[in-house]
Amino acid sequence: MRDEVAGLPHVTVEIWPGTLRPDEYDLHITVAVPGQRKRTWRVDAKAWESVPALGTALLERAVPSFPLTIVLPDHQDRERHYLAARLRGRRTSVTTCSRLIEGVRAMCGGPR
Repeated sequence: MRDEVAGLPHVTVEIWPGTLRPDEYDLHITVAVPGQRKRTWRVDAKAWESVPALGTALLERAVPSFPLTIVLPDHQDRERHYLAARLRGRRTSVTTCSRLIEGVRAMCGGPR
């Protein structure tokens, strides 16, 4: 994901070091197009075989103090709605790798 969006105009991507909480999330993506509202994604990439087990594990975590985007592999696209429903009310959205990249490209005016 990082390599796909890092070279796009108006995009800053940082691998999140998380010194206080190292596994808080993986990537911090910011799109800052002049004259538009800045958009930020805090991305936690997940590659679990079982999406229901992932949902259970995520429910055991504290609710994040910031909006968090869980990114699933593209082959689990059909399960993203299930996971989003389980995490409703927890400041967490769910997408796939390709959908996230497409969204960042759309925000920065890059090619889709």
